[in-house]
Amino acid sequence: SAKEKRRLRSQEREKKKAQRGKLEDRVRKLEKEIMQLEEDQASCNTELANPDSYNDPEKGKELNERASRLARQLQQRNYEWEIETEKLLELDKE
Repeated sequence: SAKEKRRLRSQEREKKKAQRGKLEDRVRKLEKEIMQLEEDQASCNTELANPDSYNDPEKGKELNERASRLARQLQQRNYEWEIETEKLLELDKE
């Protein structure tokens, strides 16, 4: 019946709205994480650019390891952000 069809369409809209909300929350969370990682990376790179950082070989090694770890984390979060953003775009197409 027409009433049943309207009810089903309404349920579908509510389901999409909930999915959209979850995806938007995830994208916002990832964006915050990415910004924080970028700040940490900039700070680390500033330290790495300072020649005094290499006076202590252990500190230089730790800085390089931290820089590598931050780069990997940043790459992963950017990848996750792209996936979640793509899901949002697909949801809009439906």
